[in-house]
Amino acid sequence: MYKFVIPSINRSTIIKIKTLALLKRHSISPKDIFIYCVGGDILDYYKELHGEGYNIIHGKKGIAEQRNFIASTFKEGDKLITIDDDVVDIYYKFNDKKVLPIPNLSTLIEDMFNTLDKENATCCGIYPVKNPFYMKEGYSTNLKFCIGQFRCFYNIKEIETSRTFSLLEDYETSLKHYLHAGKIIRYNHICVKADYIGALAGGLSSIMNRSYLVKKKEVEQFYHSFSVYCFIKDRETNQGKKIDIGFKEKAGALNIWSNI
Repeated sequence: MYKFVIPSINRSTIIKIKTLALLKRHSISPKDIFIYCVGGDILDYYKELHGEGYNIIHGKKGIAEQRNFIASTFKEGDKLITIDDDVVDIYYKFNDKKVLPIPNLSTLIEDMFNTLDKENATCCGIYPVKNPFYMKEGYSTNLKFCIGQFRCFYNIKEIETSRTFSLLEDYETSLKHYLHAGKIIRYNHICVKADYIGALAGGLSSIMNRSYLVKKKEVEQFYHSFSVYCFIKDRETNQGKKIDIGFKEKAGALNIWSNI
């Protein structure tokens, strides 16, 4: 049986009205939901969620450290689903102009793990933005970015407990699962609606410096480590300068795992 793991920071109320409400609508049992919070926050989570049966765990500060810690608390090969604490809903592409809420989350997750087994892969993600025009039916197996907001994976500890990047931890995780299995699964017709850029109180934005210069330094370090698989996207936007990593989707899964 799979477990839901939710890293959360100073969002005891938000997680209840968003992600936990979503999981409740889909009849996910609280005993299968593990909430990892930080420091003194844990008392707020106990107070807000008292008596509802959730597993509330004192975790680590920092998203990479938190995700590493989460994986360490489960067995090798366990089926896990990570989901952010501010997810409003999960959608599928209806047509090029519209997405609709998925009718059954458990059915989607079972299908994702069945696909992982069929493809002999270890991680299944979703399309990173809610934009039906660019979303495609079905799934891909080549190197693509799987956003950390929502993904199903087997707990491969050499991957899931070894993150070294903070702002790019989901890029690092995507690449390492790809290198491990020779492929990574991405459902290109599925997306989520969530507040991952920090419009809500708390969350990663409250403890992470996401400035251009800080991001630039980490992007350059990532590129130095994995240049055969990625390139740097440095561009001007209406919101200012942006920098990120892009994957070379046709890159082969070279056998360099032992060098990472």
